[in-house]
Amino acid sequence: MSVVKALFEMAARLVEELSYLGVFITMALESACVPIPSELVMPLAGYALCNTVLDVLLLGLLGATANLAGSLVAYALGATAGARLLARLKELPYFSRELERCEVLFSKYGDLAVAISRVLPGVRTFISLPAGVLGMKIRRFVVLTFIASIPWNLVLTYVGFLLGEKWALIEGYVVYADYVAVAGLLCLVLAFLLVRRHGPKCGCDTRAGAGAAAGI
Repeated sequence: MSVVKALFEMAARLVEELSYLGVFITMALESACVPIPSELVMPLAGYALCNTVLDVLLLGLLGATANLAGSLVAYALGATAGARLLARLKELPYFSRELERCEVLFSKYGDLAVAISRVLPGVRTFISLPAGVLGMKIRRFVVLTFIASIPWNLVLTYVGFLLGEKWALIEGYVVYADYVAVAGLLCLVLAFLLVRRHGPKCGCDTRAGAGAAAGI
C-alpha cells in the first residue's frame, strides 16, 4: 500500500468518525505538507455529509478555511526554517519533485503561483513552504490562498454530492478536472493582468487628484 493511499484511508476514517471536524483536520493537514489527496477526500465528504446544495456550499467553504489554516502552518515553517528546511526536503524523492515544480511556478508567475497551485496535485500540498522562504507578504498570501481554494473545494464537494455512492469514480477522471481547473484559473489570471495593465477607464483627471493628495 502506498503512503498516499494509507493517508487517504486515515483521512476517510476521520471524515466518517468526526464529520465536519474530520474534514477540517484532513484538509488542514493536506495544506501543511501532508500528501493527503483532497480530490478524493472532498467528494467523499460531499457524499457522506451533504443533503442539500447549501450543505455543499458550507462544506466547500470549510475545506477552503482548513486549507488556509494548514497553509499558514507551512508558510510559518518556511519563514522560520528557511532555505535549510527546503534543502533537507529536497533530499527526499517525492518532496524533491514537488518542490521543484513549486519553484518553477514561482519563477514564472511570482506570487500568483500560490493561487495557480491550488488546483495542481502535489504542488498544492507544498506551495506554502517556498512562499514562506521567499518572504511573500502574508496578507497577499492569505487572500490568494483562500480565494483560490474555494472553487476547487466546491467543485469536488459538489461532484461527490451528485455521484452519491459512486463518488469514488472521480479518481479516474480527476486529472481531467485538474486540466479544466488550471485552464479556467489561467484565464482568470490573464483577465486580471489585462485589467491591471490597462486600468479602469473613466473621465476623471488623475493629475488633479494627485495634486490634491500632494497638497498642491
